[in-house]
Amino acid sequence: MPFVSRRLGVAFYFVPKVACTSLKTWFWEFENEEQAEPQERLTRRFLGKKKPAEDVARRSVHHRPETRTRSFKSSVPPPEGYQSLAVVRDPVDRLISAWKNKVNYDTFKRRDEIGDLENELLSTRPSFGEFLENYDAYRFNSRAVRVHTFPLEWHLGPDRSHFTQVFKLEELGTLAEHLSGLADKDVNFSNKNASGWVGREISLTADQKDILRVITKVDYQWLGNMYNQDESMARLL
Repeated sequence: MPFVSRRLGVAFYFVPKVACTSLKTWFWEFENEEQAEPQERLTRRFLGKKKPAEDVARRSVHHRPETRTRSFKSSVPPPEGYQSLAVVRDPVDRLISAWKNKVNYDTFKRRDEIGDLENELLSTRPSFGEFLENYDAYRFNSRAVRVHTFPLEWHLGPDRSHFTQVFKLEELGTLAEHLSGLADKDVNFSNKNASGWVGREISLTADQKDILRVITKVDYQWLGNMYNQDESMARLL
């Protein structure tokens, strides 16, 4: 579901684990001309029970109606004449980032999913290889895992023809320049989850690599020549 900026004439489609928090925050703050409370501060309040959960959800940039993560098929087409924009990421890189950030004990505990996982004999602290071997089971038992690993088609539709322009994550500077021209002001993004090649330390068996290749194949097909699956797989140990 896109964020529609009437000030910019832009419909922006967010993808989890692709600078999603940074982009949602910037667009929401620009459109509303006020500062959003940082997600990490809201999370700390929730864990410390300093604020009721419903208040945290209401205030979070991820839970406001206009910035919630919803499927492309449920979205309303943007107004005529609006630009449709999105940012994408190397699929292997994105899946590893989702594992690091969402497939872990702290996330499962916060979301009260420990019991469901243990009932299925799934590790609550899986390695990336273990996650791949039980990919469907983790997605079934954890909404956070499911949402952050939906393929690009779920978020962005069947192909790129809908978009005015699709930027690579490495091209955030180019996106900022594009939006600067539309906003008539300098645009800078603060990428709260910035990292280099996150797969550098990942070690997988041959069978696990085969699973990873199958899982990410559909996204590489969606991206066309924007990223190369063979090159990304070759960087894994």
